[in-house]
Amino acid sequence: MWNVQKALIDHLVEAASPQDKRAALVLVALAPHAGSGQLQTLSGHPLVQAPPRGIQQNITVSMFPAAALHADQRDLQFAQWLQVEPSVAQRMGVAFAGDADGPAGRAYRALIVAPLVIGLSLLFALLNFSLALSFVLCIARPHWRPYAVAVSLVFLAAVSWQARSPLLDAQGYERSLRPSLWQQAPALAVMVEWSARTAGQWAFTSEVVHRYLLFGYSFRPIGERAPVIKP
Repeated sequence: MWNVQKALIDHLVEAASPQDKRAALVLVALAPHAGSGQLQTLSGHPLVQAPPRGIQQNITVSMFPAAALHADQRDLQFAQWLQVEPSVAQRMGVAFAGDADGPAGRAYRALIVAPLVIGLSLLFALLNFSLALSFVLCIARPHWRPYAVAVSLVFLAAVSWQARSPLLDAQGYERSLRPSLWQQAPALAVMVEWSARTAGQWAFTSEVVHRYLLFGYSFRPIGERAPVIKP
């Protein structure tokens, strides 16, 4: 599955225009400011309903670059956002002078990776949960399992899609970012909205499972884990 995701991401990065890659460079640099609620649109609407905290802030920072890639009046909007932090504008000026496939290409890859990987991971997690639930519910009638999986997955997806999001529910996104994103990149729009809402909906459940059922187990390779030093 990872090889498929990597091939898809590589294709999307290669197919992206130099303008979109340079836009990604700006957006990735501005993402922390979006997460702290410092940015607003040209029309004066905030990009987040209220400064998010915890996991919602992390989700906002991760999803903002993709959500704002096709912002209305993009050049003017970026100029306004860059006034929030002059040092960001200076770094962008240096990067813009370089090859679009260098830092800008890496920024565009980061922009794509967040919604794609998070969205697909959550989708397969819900599918696996639906499969496990079907074995429990249909233990006496195994031939009902495919129907149970379908119903469970649709229900969980519907619950996920109804979750609130400080970024997606803000007027700034709904009026200035969402229409052009759906018009110019509908597949990316689906992944952004699915990932932002689903990640927020199941963040607490995921944390509980990781902490109390997996006992905080680290999925990184053993050689990459920090050593435990006991006094």
